[in-house]
Amino acid sequence: VDLNGYEEEMFLTGRELPSATALDLERSRYRNFPSDYFIRHDRGQIASLEQPVLKAHLLASVDIIRVIEFDLSIFVSERFVSVFQDQACTGMTFRSVGLSHGPNT
Repeated sequence: VDLNGYEEEMFLTGRELPSATALDLERSRYRNFPSDYFIRHDRGQIASLEQPVLKAHLLASVDIIRVIEFDLSIFVSERFVSVFQDQACTGMTFRSVGLSHGPNT
Protein backbone atom coordinates (compact mmCIF):
# COMPACT_ATOMS: atom_id res chain seq x y z
CA VAL A 1 0.00 0.00 0.00
CA ASP A 2 1.41 3.41 -0.92
CA LEU A 3 1.19 6.57 1.19
CA ASN A 4 -2.20 7.44 -0.33
CA GLY A 5 -3.73 4.08 0.56
CA TYR A 6 -3.58 2.57 -2.94
CA GLU A 7 -2.43 -1.00 -3.34
CA GLU A 8 0.88 -1.46 -5.10
CA GLU A 9 1.86 -4.74 -6.77
CA MET A 10 5.62 -4.28 -6.58
CA PHE A 11 8.54 -4.37 -4.23
CA LEU A 12 11.55 -2.13 -4.55
CA THR A 13 15.08 -2.53 -3.36
CA GLY A 14 17.68 0.09 -2.73
CA ARG A 15 21.29 -0.65 -3.46
CA GLU A 16 22.83 2.64 -2.52
CA LEU A 17 22.00 4.52 0.64
CA PRO A 18 23.11 8.05 1.34
CA SER A 19 26.27 8.02 3.45
CA ALA A 20 27.72 10.69 5.68
CA THR A 21 30.29 11.09 8.42
CA ALA A 22 27.39 11.66 10.81
CA LEU A 23 28.58 9.63 13.78
CA ASP A 24 29.64 11.81 16.70
CA LEU A 25 32.69 9.82 17.81
CA GLU A 26 33.26 11.93 20.93
CA ARG A 27 29.79 11.17 22.31
CA SER A 28 29.17 7.65 20.93
CA ARG A 29 30.17 4.51 22.76
CA TYR A 30 31.93 1.98 20.55
CA ARG A 31 34.79 -0.50 20.42
CA ASN A 32 37.57 -0.64 17.85
CA PHE A 33 39.30 -3.68 16.40
CA PRO A 34 42.69 -4.15 18.09
CA SER A 35 45.86 -3.03 16.33
CA ASP A 36 46.92 -6.66 15.87
CA TYR A 37 43.58 -7.81 14.39
CA PHE A 38 44.08 -10.55 11.78
CA ILE A 39 42.32 -8.57 9.01
CA ARG A 40 44.72 -5.69 8.40
CA HIS A 41 42.26 -3.19 6.88
CA ASP A 42 39.94 -3.56 9.91
CA ARG A 43 42.64 -2.71 12.45
CA GLY A 44 41.65 0.36 14.43
CA GLN A 45 38.23 0.55 12.74
CA ILE A 46 34.97 0.43 14.69
CA ALA A 47 34.16 -3.18 15.58
CA SER A 48 30.90 -2.59 17.45
CA LEU A 49 28.68 0.42 17.92
CA GLU A 50 27.13 0.13 21.37
CA GLN A 51 25.56 3.55 21.84
CA PRO A 52 25.55 5.71 18.71
CA VAL A 53 25.14 9.47 18.78
CA LEU A 54 24.52 11.16 15.43
CA LYS A 55 25.28 14.74 14.38
CA ALA A 56 21.80 16.24 13.99
CA HIS A 57 22.85 19.08 11.66
CA LEU A 58 23.89 16.53 9.00
CA LEU A 59 20.53 14.73 9.06
CA ALA A 60 18.00 17.54 8.58
CA SER A 61 16.65 16.38 5.21
CA VAL A 62 17.53 12.67 5.43
CA ASP A 63 15.14 9.83 6.26
CA ILE A 64 17.52 6.89 5.87
CA ILE A 65 21.30 6.90 6.09
CA ARG A 66 24.30 4.68 6.57
CA VAL A 67 27.16 6.30 8.46
CA ILE A 68 30.59 6.00 6.88
CA GLU A 69 32.31 5.30 10.19
CA PHE A 70 30.31 2.07 10.74
CA ASP A 71 28.52 0.97 7.59
CA LEU A 72 26.86 -2.10 9.13
CA SER A 73 24.16 0.05 10.71
CA ILE A 74 21.34 1.88 8.99
CA PHE A 75 19.70 4.82 10.72
CA VAL A 76 16.23 6.13 9.90
CA SER A 77 14.29 9.23 10.86
CA GLU A 78 11.23 9.35 13.10
CA ARG A 79 9.30 10.22 9.93
CA PHE A 80 10.43 6.93 8.34
CA VAL A 81 9.38 4.96 11.45
CA SER A 82 6.01 6.70 11.53
CA VAL A 83 5.22 5.85 7.89
CA PHE A 84 6.49 2.29 8.39
CA GLN A 85 4.20 1.79 11.38
CA ASP A 86 1.21 3.63 9.87
CA GLN A 87 1.35 1.29 6.88
CA ALA A 88 1.46 -1.76 9.19
CA CYS A 89 4.80 -2.86 7.78
CA THR A 90 6.64 -5.62 9.62
CA GLY A 91 10.07 -7.18 9.78
CA MET A 92 12.03 -4.33 11.38
CA THR A 93 12.50 -3.06 14.89
CA PHE A 94 13.68 0.39 15.85
CA ARG A 95 15.38 1.94 18.87
CA SER A 96 16.19 5.55 19.61
CA VAL A 97 19.71 6.88 19.24
CA GLY A 98 21.22 10.06 20.58
CA LEU A 99 21.62 13.26 18.61
CA SER A 100 24.24 15.94 19.14
CA HIS A 101 23.35 19.49 18.16
CA GLY A 102 26.67 21.19 18.55
CA PRO A 103 29.99 21.15 20.39
CA ASN A 104 28.44 21.25 23.89
CA THR A 105 25.39 19.00 23.57
